[in-house]
Amino acid sequence: MPDRLLTSSGLLVAVAALVAGVPLFLRMPPWCDLTLYDLAAQNLLRGGVHYRDIFDTNLPGFAWLLAGLQAVLGRSVEAVRAVDLCVVAAITALLDRLAAWGGGSRGSRAWMAAGVALFYPFTSEFNHAQRDIWMFLPALAAVAWRCRTPDFPLRAAFGQGLLWGVAIWIKPHVLPVVVAVWACTLPALIARGWRVTLRDAGGLLLGGGLLGAAGVTQLVASGTWPHFVEVFTFWNVSYVSAMGREFEDRLATHLLYFPPWGYLQFLTIPLACGNVAVGMSAGRRGTLTPTRYARLLLSALYLSWTAQALFIQRGFHYAHIDEILMLLALGAAHRLYLGAVAAAVLTATSLLILAGRVPMQNPNPALIKRADGHVLFVRHQLFDAERLALWRGCFRTGLSDAEYYERQYDLAEVREFYPGNDWVQLHEMAVELRRRGVRDGEVLAWEDAPHAVYRLAGVAPGFRFLHVHAMMCLGDAQAERILDEKDALTGIRYVVGDLKRLGFANPAQIGDRAAAGPDLLPPSVSDGVRETYPFTLPAVFRTRHNTGRYLLFEVVPQNP
Repeated sequence: MPDRLLTSSGLLVAVAALVAGVPLFLRMPPWCDLTLYDLAAQNLLRGGVHYRDIFDTNLPGFAWLLAGLQAVLGRSVEAVRAVDLCVVAAITALLDRLAAWGGGSRGSRAWMAAGVALFYPFTSEFNHAQRDIWMFLPALAAVAWRCRTPDFPLRAAFGQGLLWGVAIWIKPHVLPVVVAVWACTLPALIARGWRVTLRDAGGLLLGGGLLGAAGVTQLVASGTWPHFVEVFTFWNVSYVSAMGREFEDRLATHLLYFPPWGYLQFLTIPLACGNVAVGMSAGRRGTLTPTRYARLLLSALYLSWTAQALFIQRGFHYAHIDEILMLLALGAAHRLYLGAVAAAVLTATSLLILAGRVPMQNPNPALIKRADGHVLFVRHQLFDAERLALWRGCFRTGLSDAEYYERQYDLAEVREFYPGNDWVQLHEMAVELRRRGVRDGEVLAWEDAPHAVYRLAGVAPGFRFLHVHAMMCLGDAQAERILDEKDALTGIRYVVGDLKRLGFANPAQIGDRAAAGPDLLPPSVSDGVRETYPFTLPAVFRTRHNTGRYLLFEVVPQNP
């Protein structure tokens, strides 16, 4: 097939996917990670102190970025989603350049773009505006810059160090990727002499160190430093053990997050290993061509990124988004039409499902288990008439708050799985809180998801921990600290609880969730649960006419 026809068909598919997917993407609700950082950014803009006022176990780079975006664009969810799309578009453009430098044809690169368009906008909200995809942009920019400066000048190394520093402040998991990419170019550096090698290493360290020093200076000047140190010396100490405990599960489920896209790694991982071996050997001999150099860098980035997602990340979907984008680019560099392959597979499986010939196996968009097994038959959203029927409503403006959150509920893909929120019910809770005249610091949202009610009700959080249950799972000492801080709070009038957490953790604890006794709790809730916080407090409101998910508990003042 002529390359012009392949190029045209790839671009046509990309445009069609974007026309169908972008309006739906922009109107989807935020995931609870994004609502946490939304509140963290608001805290910074109000002059608050990160970690002390809004707790976070990560480096503050993402909160800093969102604070800057809110200062410029306001607090709109759609604005953050639009920026997220721009980040992915910039990543796609850089990957296109690397694929072109690596020998890719126009047709293979067009189908790479089509693959990205068919993939990212149609993933669940769990994956959108996450730190992993945002840190990938500066990291990829550093690699692209390195690819265009094979003589390793000092200014280029310094600039790359700055970019890597930005990525590290967003998420430190990128640090081993920096080392791996540099190590793969080390033979080519040594072939040019130790002076060039030391100059390049010094430039990278100088750029990264300068940005690191600037960040630390900001932490000290803002009074954040002691709280930052506490996070990384007390709260995060159990993270390493959690990585070890979960490794077998991650290994077993690594390819299952995004079928059929993930299965392409059976081809691209060996291909990347070959590129690294050939590229490093050529670099050692001084025969590294520009094409091999581009493939070496792209492959080193892909393999090291995949390794960090497997070995030092938690088992979450969004940690594997970047791998899919890179494998499409790696295929394009070798003139393999992996985007077309995935599109053909998805079209075939979607049509078979629609015809009733095979059962639909779409995986849980928020939870992958080893027992799920491999998924072979997936229906793409472009073949989901019910979801496409929501497309026209994405252009409606002037909605009331109730209509707006009803649309978010309709577009959510994770609403049935904790900790995805029910946005209609959460808005109902926010209306009740406003009716009761709550002010900043008077509401405490318990569990991991309902902290979004702070934003909906227009009040500052009354408790610095937002992902409460997740933080309590860090360890016994951490759980005890959280409970102690909760007990020391003053000024809390109401606590928002989430029955969905009980059903997620142990369905037997909750039974018929829609039922309600005189205390508004389902009668089947066990006595053990009723003796835990916040169920020890009197419930005064429950969403959906006392049959819903969220409960409002009133804090009864203690007699002096």
